[in-house]
Amino acid sequence: PVLWHRRFFSAMSEVSGDVGARHLIGDNEELLLEIPMDDNAILADLDTPEALAAHKAARER
Repeated sequence: PVLWHRRFFSAMSEVSGDVGARHLIGDNEELLLEIPMDDNAILADLDTPEALAAHKAARER
């Protein structure tokens, strides 16, 4: 997951499609701070109701 400073909100509001704001990360690498995580759960892409439902169903098995 990415936490964004509000200075990027305007540019992010112009993003469309499933590409997201990756280009903003690449264009601003000097501002990037990566934090190691020991849990792969942060990699789950749950940006639609269907994805969330599928994730919940998989966890219940």
